[in-house]
Formats: sequence, C-alpha cells, structure tokens
Amino acid sequence: MLTRINRRLQFFRSDLTITKIRPGHWNVERNGVTYHIEGGRAAGGSSRDWFVDGFGGKAIWTSSLVESLKLIDNA
Repeated sequence: MLTRINRRLQFFRSDLTITKIRPGHWNVERNGVTYHIEGGRAAGGSSRDWFVDGFGGKAIWTSSLVESLKLIDNA
C-alpha cells in the first residue's frame, strides 16, 4: 500500500487505515487492531519524540511518524 506522508510516498506491506484525530495524534488500524500514535511538537514534545500505544504494555518510543508506522506494519 502506498501512502503519502510529509509529501513523500511510503510503502507498507499491510493495509493500514490511518486516521488523524487532532494535531499530533493518530489512530492506525491494522488487521482489526487499533494502535494510537502521538508525538511531535503538536503533542507538546520535541519533533523526535513519538510514542506508539496498542501493543499491550507501555508505549513504545520511536523517532518519527514514519518509524511508528513501520513498527506497526512489521508487528
């Protein structure tokens, strides 16, 4: 699946449904599981602080929105 993020095309193996909730917050659905991504300056952190929640434990730190989506795609 090709998705345009920050004016660049990114390829993901899985069919991800990406929904922007508000600035700095996204919900991503993959195979019936919903993940929550938040981060960046819009969420009150630095541009390289992103967190993925939905793996059953603590939120996982990543360095960008694209890295967060790659983490979900490879799960």
